[in-house]
Amino acid sequence: MTLRQIYERERQKPTAVQSFVDELCQVTAKTPVSVYRWVTGRVEPDELTKRVLAEHLKTTPEELFPSKK
Repeated sequence: MTLRQIYERERQKPTAVQSFVDELCQVTAKTPVSVYRWVTGRVEPDELTKRVLAEHLKTTPEELFPSKK
């Protein structure tokens, strides 16, 4: 499941989006703007951040950020 798919799933829950974004901000030490850019696919995080996100979400970096090729 990609990061965007996880985000969309969380959006379906009342008031869950902001807590999900806050959680990712805390785990990665990044800003909400950065997190929103990742989930919309505008920007990909650096490799270390990808690994931290994948570990936190119990998946792989490749699944969260599939190749656009």
